[in-house]
Amino acid sequence: MRSPVWIAGGTTEGRKLAHYADCCHIRAYVSVATDYGASLVPESPFVTVVTGRMDEGEMETFLREHAISQVIDATHPYATAVTANIRQACAAVGVPYRRIQRRRGRYEDQVGCIAVHSVGEAVEVLSHTAGPIFLTTGSKDLDSFAQIPDYAQRIYARILPVRPSLDRALDLGYLPAHVICM
Repeated sequence: MRSPVWIAGGTTEGRKLAHYADCCHIRAYVSVATDYGASLVPESPFVTVVTGRMDEGEMETFLREHAISQVIDATHPYATAVTANIRQACAAVGVPYRRIQRRRGRYEDQVGCIAVHSVGEAVEVLSHTAGPIFLTTGSKDLDSFAQIPDYAQRIYARILPVRPSLDRALDLGYLPAHVICM
């Protein structure tokens, strides 16, 4: 029997790859960061869901212990630290690595759209605007966006429906009525 693949997922692309593995009877481990992410992966006798974050050393151990034949990185495009750790773990263990990347959007064609290259740049731009902000970047960078004047009244934050994300938002002073957990 062929060694399993590891899909670092938690994204739509990761779920589609898990479904493909199931349909093609490919043994796969699918990593997700949260229980919520795990609940979205289709159940399958060929797919094992691994929940929780791993550092580079834990990834190396995982690759060795499960005799992984190939890694497919389908993590979020902005999860750069995770991608770097996966690449380094694969290089250290000698496992082939592939990255699935979403196509970049074309924002310059959208009326009223401003493209930025970083969270810091977004905070800077938004600090010089007025009106409500619908923030869909998740809970990780909420502290950065809390630097925006009147952030608690202006920002409506969409985060994952997990307690640590909600606690983080509330601890940073975001208004409960402005936190969308979905």
